[in-house]
Amino acid sequence: MTRNASLSPISTTFSLHEVETLARSFEVEGLRLTRTADVLVMEGLVPCYSIKRLAGKTAAQLFGAARVVNRLRVVPQSHRGDEELVDAIRAGLRLSPGLTDASIVVSASHGIVTLRGSVACTGGRGEAESSAWAVGGVVDVDNQLLVERLLAANGHAGGRTALPGAPR
Repeated sequence: MTRNASLSPISTTFSLHEVETLARSFEVEGLRLTRTADVLVMEGLVPCYSIKRLAGKTAAQLFGAARVVNRLRVVPQSHRGDEELVDAIRAGLRLSPGLTDASIVVSASHGIVTLRGSVACTGGRGEAESSAWAVGGVVDVDNQLLVERLLAANGHAGGRTALPGAPR
């Protein structure tokens, strides 16, 4: 009777220089990197969502990881009041070309932004959420936007129905 030995995935450690360089480049506080096989896990604090995304993409390229689990937490460096957040997000939404026909209501409570209303397509739903995340001070985005679809199938060419967007 032969027993198969279970192989544990190879865990890689990174040099202090590599971690410090990545942390300094992307303003990551308390950066921790762990690699098991082809999966890189990133943990720490970043000042905004766009830096979180960029740090994840860069780490994947630098360290040759097939997949990155980006657990970086967004913690804004400066506090913005909820009214200021709402105003900044509304301004960003007005500048988004894919949202010209959108009807979006923005609210915020303790940095958590809620988007309600409707957009013309699924891409608009994502664009609105990305636009909200791009504002410094946003802690989380609750995207409750509905996607409108034309009802051509039932002879209601001018009619519309609102369908919930895909879950996040």
